[in-house]
Parts: sequence; structure tokens; C-alpha cells
Amino acid sequence: MNKLKAIFIGFYPMLAMAGLFVAVQGLFADTTEILWWGLFLINIPILFLIAKAYIGGKTARTTPNLYGSIFVATLGFVLAQTSLILSMLAGSVESFDFYQAITIVTYVSVLLYVFWYSTFGRVPSKTIVMGEAFPPVTFEDSEGNKINTASLIGSPTVYLFFRGNWCPLCMAQISELADEYKRLQATGTNVVLVSPQSHKKTASLAAKHNVDFKFLTDPNFEAAKELGIFMKNGLPLGLEVLGYDSDTLYPTIVVTNKQGAIIFHDQTDNYRVRPEPDVFLKIIESVS
Repeated sequence: MNKLKAIFIGFYPMLAMAGLFVAVQGLFADTTEILWWGLFLINIPILFLIAKAYIGGKTARTTPNLYGSIFVATLGFVLAQTSLILSMLAGSVESFDFYQAITIVTYVSVLLYVFWYSTFGRVPSKTIVMGEAFPPVTFEDSEGNKINTASLIGSPTVYLFFRGNWCPLCMAQISELADEYKRLQATGTNVVLVSPQSHKKTASLAAKHNVDFKFLTDPNFEAAKELGIFMKNGLPLGLEVLGYDSDTLYPTIVVTNKQGAIIFHDQTDNYRVRPEPDVFLKIIESVS
């Protein structure tokens, strides 16, 4: 299933852009044709969301079902189908044409993106349990040194497991934590950022943030597998050319107290739904 999702998300943005291009081209020719307005409305919401995430860099989360985007896309689909019905009644077309097919395919793709692709269907990890000790797993720093979670006991710790530099919501989530650096520092909290990407890519990310966080890697997914957050074939199709592994991990947050016990965790089942930092920062402050 993950492989199908990787293929889908690899092609969907291109399909949506093609639909938007056709719509804009049609509007230049005839702004009164509701087919073009319908096709425009179907594709613009999700493309805007994706562009905002990649270009804006501040979008760390969305609503689960994107009801606003679904409403706009559905309105566009209704307009497009109304255009077909009116054309058939006028005798200008006798059946579905190429442009009507595009409206159907792109609208179904919107629904697939929101309700199918965005959700993982993950099974919560059996090793990440509230009140239990965080498992003693090992990561690597940029120089290849081993860092075991046991060495972090004695201070509250936020573990943020992210998919890689390619994931815009992950990058925004890290920026949010960096913005809360002084608040985290006041409680003596360690922040550990872990991904399966290369040391080079992790070092590049660390260079962008002037904060005393631990930017670590999980080679061969050893820790991810032990923690039950490994994701097979989770990388969008095409990103392998940028040096990323086709496998990844589920975005996960774990917070431990000074004794190393888990006091908060978030194992989201939707890559667009992630907790606000204030949610777990309040918990840390209450036990510090």
C-alpha cells in the first residue's frame, strides 16, 4: 500500500498542475465557460496548500480532512458537471469529452490525497507507552559517534523523529521548536531530532538553526524498527534521486522526564496533523 501511495504522490502534483494549466488556458479563451472555472477550483486548493508548505516553510500542520479545500474542489466539480449537462442539452456535445474526464480524474485525486494518501494506517508502537521508560536505543551524531538514550537521563528530553529534509511539515515543525529554544532552555530540556537521512543532509539542517539541539541520524533504521516507527516505502516517488532511502519513519514525538519515563507522545496517523509545541511544553514545565 505504501508503494502505491509513493507512486500516487509522485504524480499527483503534476496532474493537478496540468489540470490547472488547462483551466487557466481555457479561461483566457472564454471567462464565461463554467467548465474552466470548475477545473480551476478543483485543482487550486491542494496546489496552494503544497506550495505554501514548500515555499512558506511555516506550515507544520493542517486540519485532518481539509474541509475548506474539499468544499472548494467539490464546488468546482459541480460546476464542471453542470457545464457538461448544459452542453448536452444544447446539443453541442453528446457524451463526456476529454476536459470532462480531466475534471473527474483530478477531483477523485483530491479525495484520494485527503482521505487516503494523508493517513498512514499505522499501528501504535508497543514500546512507546505513557509512564513507561523510553527504550535504550542508539543514534549517531554527524561525526559517527554513538548516542544512547540512556545518556540523556537526568534532564527532560523531547525526541522528534522526522522523515527528512524533503518533508516540509517536518521542517516547519523543527522551526517551531527552534522558536521555543529559550523556553526549552529554561527547563533544561534536551531536544533530539532524529531522521534516517545521511549525516551530510542532517548537518545541512543543523547549520540552518542556531540552537543547541542534537541533530542525529538513525542508520539502517535500527532505532526506528526497535521503536516500532519504521515505515516501508514511505518516500514519495522520485525523491530517491536526491539521495534519500525509499524507506522512512513515521513522524513521531516522544517526551520523557528527568527519570527517562515517557510523559507525552504523539504517534500521528496523518502526516498533516501534528501537535502544537505548547501542548508538550506545558507538560514539561509542570514536571520541571
